Amino acid sequence: MDNLTYATRQAIYECLIFRLTEEPELRAALLRNPNQVLAEEMGLPLPDGVELRVVEDTALQHHVVIPWLSVVDQAEAVAEAADPLADEDEEEAVVRRALQDEGFKQRLVVNPKAALEDLFGFCLPAGAAITVLEETPQTWYFVCPPQLDLVVDELEDWELEAVAGGASSSLCNCGGNGAGCNGSNYGGNGTFSIRSRSQLLRRSRYPICH
Repeated sequence: MDNLTYATRQAIYECLIFRLTEEPELRAALLRNPNQVLAEEMGLPLPDGVELRVVEDTALQHHVVIPWLSVVDQAEAVAEAADPLADEDEEEAVVRRALQDEGFKQRLVVNPKAALEDLFGFCLPAGAAITVLEETPQTWYFVCPPQLDLVVDELEDWELEAVAGGASSSLCNCGGNGAGCNGSNYGGNGTFSIRSRSQLLRRSRYPICH
């Protein structure tokens, strides 16, 4: 599939992210052999010579991927940037800015936290770590979303530390697309519904401090 576009990759990645929330064994397989999983499970054989590397986010460890774009992808990116009605989440806003603004891209690579705080106007907690990964024609990246049970544990630990240090422990305003993090995202028995899982994965993954 040598004519694979970035938009197609992203669409299939979205499907894969949803499956990862439902199939824990798929995550393990993906970490062992990403290229094989994409080909066999998602019907996406990667072009010859391309290696897919998989990294995992946690509640406080976040990866930003600057994608490699073909000539076709670049043309589509220009068209989307010119569309005033285009809807994008915070992750997409970071990528678009990095692709359009070389100065921002360099700041993002050198000091990711400062670049993101300047871009969005919020404060990342001291414990948050941001890693920037830049793709090449031969090396692509896929970011596994946080495992929900580990997210709860890690955020609880961080919030306890924040409270001990005098900071606000509220995370309720960090939803970049309106999903928020109020009780309506949870089932009556305290468990996540499929819809709330999707909202959690699509909302901002940048915890904020106040």
